[in-house]
Amino acid sequence: MTTKEFTVELNKLGYKIFDNGQIFITKDGENALIQINKKIIGIIDTDYIEFKDMDLERKTELINLTIKYSLTPIEEREKQEKFYWKLKGFKGNEMNNNRIYFSYSPRYETQMIRRKGDRGSYISAFTVSEFKTLCEERGMVYEAFEKEATE
Repeated sequence: MTTKEFTVELNKLGYKIFDNGQIFITKDGENALIQINKKIIGIIDTDYIEFKDMDLERKTELINLTIKYSLTPIEEREKQEKFYWKLKGFKGNEMNNNRIYFSYSPRYETQMIRRKGDRGSYISAFTVSEFKTLCEERGMVYEAFEKEATE
């Protein structure tokens, strides 16, 4: 769950976020209900009077949402930009039909060097962490590729 998604869900329930290095959930913008650690996943603090005074249904609703967010890996809390990944040192041209971009099919568990853009079951835009994971899993050298912004 991204921070933006978390904030939207909290706002729907009538809560606000205050961030001063840690994330505080408030009802009135001042008095904390819950604190979430921004550097360690799964660390929350509900030892606040306002939280203790809430009814069980509201506590349960808020704590379930908070736990879901707090267990999200830190690097996944912000929306990650996707890129095309092309072979370093190669230029697209008519001879190679611009086939210099990495594509992967989760369905068939195969990769190819193709033109950029998703086609059929092949995906060609990945976040940095997704592409690094694919390189490790598929035995590829991450440094052999360079990223290019998607359009």
